[in-house]
Amino acid sequence: MEPYVDHVAIRTRNFERDLKFFQEVLGLRITLTAPEGLDHNDIASMEQVWVGGIQLQRDESFDPAQRNAGQLTHIGIKVCDVDAVLEKVYNVEGVVQAEGKPRNWFVLPEGPMIELVAPEEYPSETILINIGKKRGSFMKVCVLGTGSLGSTIGGALAKAGNEVHFVGRQAHMDAVNENGLVMVTPTGEEIAHPVGHTDPAGIGPCDLVIVLCKAFDTKATMEEGKELVGPNTAVMSLQNGLGAEDVLCEVVGAEHVIGGKTYIGGMLLEPGRVQATIPGKDTYIGELDGSITDRIQAIGSAFEEAGMHCIVSDNIMGVIWDKLLVNVATGAVCGITHLPYGDMYQEEKLVATAKAAVQEGMDVAAKAGVALTYSDPMDVLKLARAGLPYDFKPSILQSLEKHRPTEVGVINGAVVAQGAKYGVPTPVNETLLACVTGIERYIREYITK
Repeated sequence: MEPYVDHVAIRTRNFERDLKFFQEVLGLRITLTAPEGLDHNDIASMEQVWVGGIQLQRDESFDPAQRNAGQLTHIGIKVCDVDAVLEKVYNVEGVVQAEGKPRNWFVLPEGPMIELVAPEEYPSETILINIGKKRGSFMKVCVLGTGSLGSTIGGALAKAGNEVHFVGRQAHMDAVNENGLVMVTPTGEEIAHPVGHTDPAGIGPCDLVIVLCKAFDTKATMEEGKELVGPNTAVMSLQNGLGAEDVLCEVVGAEHVIGGKTYIGGMLLEPGRVQATIPGKDTYIGELDGSITDRIQAIGSAFEEAGMHCIVSDNIMGVIWDKLLVNVATGAVCGITHLPYGDMYQEEKLVATAKAAVQEGMDVAAKAGVALTYSDPMDVLKLARAGLPYDFKPSILQSLEKHRPTEVGVINGAVVAQGAKYGVPTPVNETLLACVTGIERYIREYITK
């Protein structure tokens, strides 16, 4: 292994203040505390903490005036948008611009000098201190169609030190650029700093493009984002339903496309603020031909390092069907009844309807020769609910509440279409599809017209 800087140690008299700065202003993430196993919120009990690649040590007797020439001079920290972060930096009391240096060099109160650098400022072999990794091991990622789920996944990747670009609606992108992305997690609020855009122009080729627009917009969205795809770019859909991979192969070429499905939950609370449910939720990725390649393993590692458990699969199409059945179980039922998860699961008749819809999907998959993980529909319903809050709303319900078209056509509609192809009756899914389609028509004709 090529040697590289693992961390930089800083002694500080004001531990709580400096830790808050590194977390909230620069967006670095706690990776380890001492004593080990300590709750990350129990700051008063910490003796030292690794935040990003910085080992911050509590030393109330330390006198910064007694530094000598052999001590730390400065820390270089890579951020995606230097100007945006600097606006926050200079609002912190006591932070001053470093003498004789440009504005991106500053000094913390009683602390070290810090240089903020953009990703393109140094070649990939140059070492920057960020989260204990070589610069070349970070990924440049673009999330196309950044809504609830895209914000959750992209936010996690950004907090891990990757260069992440969001492409989404104006209000959400403005909020992300102004204040960062606020991620409301089961353990508290975290802030990530991706770069928001309303279109992909100017972002340039990426290592990974994650497609999370609505399924009916996939082709147009990817056509608009073709400049994101370079010779070594991987393009992955984490969308609901079936068929996205075929569309992406048509637009960018099959050699760029990988498959993926995630059980991570996201719900956009307001522009710039997302409810993120990541712990205990698996993400599956894989090459469409089932091979285990270097690129798929690298992407899996990036997800893991961002706190998202990622499994590299040699049966990604089976995994895609697994996730389809989760969406089949809850999406249309919640959308029609306007009930969030917790209430839906309290109604026996709704659970029975969901089980019947899933069983139809299983019957179709068996006839199509797809290897599923589960054989009992109730296991799928349990998987769909696991780890999500009582008030969680699936995407079909979220779309209907916003008076927008849903993806029911590639979820329940996909079961109906594949059932017709293989001669398997799907009356429950046909009914759910018809009901949601009717609600969409009502919205078009009587609410948004």
